[in-house]
Amino acid sequence: MHQIVIILAVACQLAYGFAIPDSSVPEIPRLSKEHMGQLAGVCMLTLDLMVKKTASDHLSPPNQIEGERKRSVSLENFEKMGDRYFYIEQQHKRNWFAAVRACRDMGAQLAVIENQAEMNSIYEKQTLGRYWLDISDLVKRGEFSSLTTGLKAPFINWRSDQPDNLSNSKHCVNMFGPLMYNDNCETEHYFVCQA
Repeated sequence: MHQIVIILAVACQLAYGFAIPDSSVPEIPRLSKEHMGQLAGVCMLTLDLMVKKTASDHLSPPNQIEGERKRSVSLENFEKMGDRYFYIEQQHKRNWFAAVRACRDMGAQLAVIENQAEMNSIYEKQTLGRYWLDISDLVKRGEFSSLTTGLKAPFINWRSDQPDNLSNSKHCVNMFGPLMYNDNCETEHYFVCQA
């Protein structure tokens, strides 16, 4: 596990531009600044998860199995909608990667909406603006899934002209009103977390 973390850390440094690959090697593809930013964001989230898992493996009692580990979520700022709890951030906008991190810092995750009733409940609580959700096609283009679970998004309510993915730069999903849109992951929006 430690070797994978080291390799991933080097890859993250490459993606962030801390280390520049040798341009004389033709096998190394050149990515746009935007794509490097997206790669860096996913890379850092993955590295963060791996480091936390490695740390928890070392800090957990030996008789505690993986399924018994629970993250601690304070539901104080979350509101129950249906049978789940959500937090709607309406003061600070963040890009998609920072929104993922903000939810994780609360012990939660970006929201994956499961049905129209849930989407309507969240929509009724929102003020103006767009809100990031835990749906993207960063892993496989055209297949929208949850970063947290890796599973296909259970519910997507696209606006009629979506997903449009203009100039191959729109890979993260937000909701605006009762509809979903794909957008550039670096754009700053409000966000919805789920406990």
